[in-house]
Order: sequence, then C-alpha cells, then structure tokens
Amino acid sequence: MREVLAVIYLLLNEGYLSTAERGQSRDLVDDAERLAAQLYDLMPTEPAACALAGHPLAPLDRAALHAGPQAALGEVDALAATLERHHLYHPTRADLLRALGRADESRAADRRALELTANPAEQALLRRRIDRTDDAR
Repeated sequence: MREVLAVIYLLLNEGYLSTAERGQSRDLVDDAERLAAQLYDLMPTEPAACALAGHPLAPLDRAALHAGPQAALGEVDALAATLERHHLYHPTRADLLRALGRADESRAADRRALELTANPAEQALLRRRIDRTDDAR
C-alpha cells in the first residue's frame, strides 16, 4: 500500500515540477490523479488514499504548471492562514520558492514541514531536500 501511494505521489511531483515539455507534465499529473481517485474508490476509509485523492493543493500545483511558480506562489501564500498547520502546504511552497531561486526561504519551508509531520518517509524526504539545499550554497 505504501509503495503504491509513494509511486502516485512521485508521479504527481514529477508532473508538477518536471522540466519536460508541459504536455508530458500534464499527462503525468492526469495519470496520477486518475490513479489516486481509483485507489480512493477501492479504499475510501484509508486515510492516506483519502489525502492523496483529495490533495488540497492540487489546484495550486496546476497553477504552477500553467502560469509558472511566481503565480502559484501567490496563490499558495494567499492560503497561509488556512493551511499553515498542514504539513503538505510547506513542501509545496518550498518547491515553488526553490523554482524561483529563493533557497533560504525554500529551506525554511521544508524545515517547517519537517516539524509538522510524524511520517518517517516524509521526514527522510524532507531532510534530503534540506541537505540538498544546504549543499547548493
């Protein structure tokens, strides 16, 4: 189950943050969203499937895909009061800041996400991202 969720999450991230052509990126996102919805249909009481299928930041990720990271960051920042305590808010913001070359702010957003999550896999991923940002200095 965790492996399936991880693959779907990776597909979403690759689609949102890919350097490939926008058409290919949209295809990845569409496929990942379809798979997440199917997984939710099969396991509607599984919290991880619910979270992935109803990812609250998906429209913002689509904004980044179509309008660019600066526009998406504006949308994300507008939701700060609502999502500040949501651990997925901060990595999304960190990705956008990283895309804009704002490494210090990106690192701070990843650190905030690390404080908010108890999931060991997410913690490991966030630590790697923070380390990569530190190494890029």
